[in-house]
Amino acid sequence: MPPDASEVVPTPDVSLDPMFSFLVAALDSIAVGVIAVDRNLRLVHCNTYAKEILQQGSCLGTAGGLITCPQSADTAHLRLAITQCLGSETSAPTVFRLYDHRLAEFIEIAILRCGRPTDSQQFAAIYVRSPDSQHAVSDTLLADLYGLTRAERQIASLLTQEGSVTLAAKVRGVSASTARTHLRSLLRKTGARRQVDLVQRLSTGLGGMMRFGPAPSLPRTPPGVSPANASSLKRGKP
Repeated sequence: MPPDASEVVPTPDVSLDPMFSFLVAALDSIAVGVIAVDRNLRLVHCNTYAKEILQQGSCLGTAGGLITCPQSADTAHLRLAITQCLGSETSAPTVFRLYDHRLAEFIEIAILRCGRPTDSQQFAAIYVRSPDSQHAVSDTLLADLYGLTRAERQIASLLTQEGSVTLAAKVRGVSASTARTHLRSLLRKTGARRQVDLVQRLSTGLGGMMRFGPAPSLPRTPPGVSPANASSLKRGKP
C-alpha cells in the first residue's frame, strides 16, 4: 500500500502570505500534477492532483519524504533527470517517460527548473498527468472559449465523460437527433473534424485542465505589491 502523500507534504501557513495562498489555490485548480522537489528528490510541495497520483503509487510515490518510483532503476533515472535539469544552462524542460504499473503503459513526465543554476537552493517542478484522467470538463469555461450555447456546452461536457452521443443525449434528457445537431454545431465552432478529435481537444485543452471547485481569488493587496499593481494583476496585465 503506497503511503499517504498528505502525511509527508509540508503544510505551509498560507495565512501569513496571501499571495502564496493564491498560488497554492491556483495550482489546485488544474488537472495536472505539479510536484516541487529539491535536488535530492525531497518533496517540498504538490498540488491536489499530484497528491492523488502519489497516493496511487503506480508511477510515482513517496517514502520518507522523498519522491520514489516502484522500480529503483526508475527512481535513479528520475534523480539523474532532476540533477541534469538543475545543472542545465537552459530553462528548457526535461521530458521522459515512466511506466505506470496500474495502467500498464508509459506516461510522460516533464521536469522544469525553478530559479537559476546559481541559486544556493535549487528546486525543480515535476509535471505529470495520468492518461486515464476523467476529471469533468468545465462547461462554463468551454462556453467562454468557443462561444457555446448552454445546451451545446452541456453536451460537450457529457461527451468528454460518456464518450457517446447516445449516452450524452440520455443523460441530458434529449433525443439522439437533437444531440447530434449539437455535435455538428460543436464541430463547427471548435474546428474539430470528428467527434474523437472534439473530445480530445476538449479534454486536453484549457477546458480539460481546470478542476471544479471555488476559483482562486487574488488577495486584495499581496505583500510587497502596491494597490495599483494588484489591480493590474486582477485585470490580467503583467
